[in-house]
Amino acid sequence: MICERSEACPFFSRITKGDELEKMYRGNFCYGMFTRCARYVVLKVCGKVPNDLYPNMHDEATKLCSEYTKEQK
Repeated sequence: MICERSEACPFFSRITKGDELEKMYRGNFCYGMFTRCARYVVLKVCGKVPNDLYPNMHDEATKLCSEYTKEQK
């Protein structure tokens, strides 16, 4: 499966299209296991994603989601 946000994800506007970094992130997170993408998780829980959050920043995603759910109570 492919993440529905893979083509519109603002994260990739900062990376040169076609370079190895883009291929790595897209391969690891956009195509297949996108539910492991920190950006995807935060978007689904919080509704918005900080611009500086990378797909592999799982600890930060957990912190953001935890803070958001506490605020909602």
